[in-house]
Amino acid sequence: MKIEAMYPMETDRWGRELATHGSLFFPLACYDDDMTFLDVSWHWHEELEVILAVQGTLRVRTSAGTFLLREGEGCFLNTGVPHEVVNAGEGPARLRSLVFHSRLISGSQDSVYWEKYLLPLLRDPERKLLRFLPDISWQKQAMDSIARAWEAAAQEPRGFEFTAREDLSRLVLLLTDEITRPRQAYTSRQIRSMERVERMMEFIREHYAGGFLWRKLPGAWPLARANASAASGRRWGSRPSGWCGRCAWAGLWSCWRKRRRRWRASPCNAASGT
Repeated sequence: MKIEAMYPMETDRWGRELATHGSLFFPLACYDDDMTFLDVSWHWHEELEVILAVQGTLRVRTSAGTFLLREGEGCFLNTGVPHEVVNAGEGPARLRSLVFHSRLISGSQDSVYWEKYLLPLLRDPERKLLRFLPDISWQKQAMDSIARAWEAAAQEPRGFEFTAREDLSRLVLLLTDEITRPRQAYTSRQIRSMERVERMMEFIREHYAGGFLWRKLPGAWPLARANASAASGRRWGSRPSGWCGRCAWAGLWSCWRKRRRRWRASPCNAASGT
């Protein structure tokens, strides 16, 4: 597998990365980036990402918080988390990372791997990101799994696909079972709200490429402003009004307010001519 570099980073106007990570048949890509003079700019993607700091100190800034990664440490970034990585020191810095789609582990969404392991991890608002420290036993195991998967993908020995998938599956199991925080018990109302927001986000992802028409949204997902905002707060820990995206969400709520006024274009649509 070709070892790539993350930069230059190309994104759409919503900050979604345009690069394809791996292939349809094997959705995994490995990266080796010299961060001494170049940064990984702000972006997000549907895939999961794991990062190892192999030299220097890195600053990882995400929508859920900012932290430093020192040499020998690592982190996990869940699906859809906006993030950037920069050199936090004055000397050389380097990272290695793997970006992989959840279907690499689960196969189809009809599998036990998806229902029992991937889905709870992807939907858990407390697991947007996690820093790995070498002095914590299970986190050291997680970083060892990442390192083995990276080496397998980079060197491509016979059967490396099995090795990489096995180690990343082990990582997912660790993330599912060994998080030290107590898991939150969600009510049926919270679960319904999270499902609504998930469907809304999936609709946006499916239509963003062709120029998103906000007026399509009301008929597809009948969410009231207060309900959607509250659901988003429970799902991601922040409400849409606090998100970036060139007033996308402001435009969304504007459309909802104009539902009985023939759904005039939001600020984003007015600017794009849709």
